[in-house]
Amino acid sequence: MAKKIWIVAAVLASMVLASQVAFAQDISGEWDVEVHGYNYFTDRSPSRLVIPETNTTMKITQTGSNITVTFGGFAGAMSATNFTGKVGENHFSAVWWFEGYPNEARVLTGHISPDGVSLWGELIYPRVSNREGVVPGWVEVSFVAKRKVLTLVPGTLVPVTPIIPGAVQLLLKEDCIAFNPVTTEVKNITGRWKIVDGSHWILDFEGNKAEADKALKIIKHYGLNSQCFVGRPDPSLTYWRVSGQAPSGPAPGEDAIGFNPDTIEVKQINGRWKIVDGSHWILDFEGHENEARTAFNIIKKYGFRYICFVGRPDPSMTYFRK
Repeated sequence: MAKKIWIVAAVLASMVLASQVAFAQDISGEWDVEVHGYNYFTDRSPSRLVIPETNTTMKITQTGSNITVTFGGFAGAMSATNFTGKVGENHFSAVWWFEGYPNEARVLTGHISPDGVSLWGELIYPRVSNREGVVPGWVEVSFVAKRKVLTLVPGTLVPVTPIIPGAVQLLLKEDCIAFNPVTTEVKNITGRWKIVDGSHWILDFEGNKAEADKALKIIKHYGLNSQCFVGRPDPSLTYWRVSGQAPSGPAPGEDAIGFNPDTIEVKQINGRWKIVDGSHWILDFEGHENEARTAFNIIKKYGFRYICFVGRPDPSMTYFRK
């Protein structure tokens, strides 16, 4: 088993060293990362332990197609690691090996979203060297990363009126993760029903398979292929796009509430920031005024006219459409 793991790592490492890059996207910067996967052991039982969804960070420096990736430690399964590798054609790969122990390597591979704001991929760490203290086995995880958003200190910028009408909507920096609706499916993972696209976990429904099945039908019906957020982690707004555009409905059996995007406004009501349409409270942002105003601009940009739900109250999926 150890030999097989090392062969996999060696093949992936050779991809890093031999890659010929035609087009290198800029993925430099700091990233927030969600990790989940398994820690395997070859000398004990149970031989597999779940690494639950956990957060870490990643910092990437880049010169041309060459990258250095500092991937943060997580769940006690792996310490922070510096990888070196290549980026190009919407993919990247990088490798680390322990000086003096060439059989001990870690390999990172991933994909880049078309808008360059999200990464997703896999990391494998085969523990096969004879170094003292190494527990035989391997770590195998999937990850999703989002660029860290620059936080502005209130009062550091003076508001200005856009010269071109609609310029605020055009300059919006959106936080979106792409996926393929064709290969998206419902799976039971460690007792929880999820919608996944390969190793990418899109939605979690806990024990509610009926809502997972309904949400999958919505994704397939509209051809949704990107999931977007305002205010992660714990986003105050989640919306979905179809190739960068708003979904247009309706879908059969849809639970939808209409509103007029031309008359919505941001208001503070009883100390909480809301988006309202007259007396209709559409969204609540608690004390997050900036998130409320960002969501307002997103609704205006896409011309959303309906807020839709799967599983009310406490919906497991919320989406907007025209």
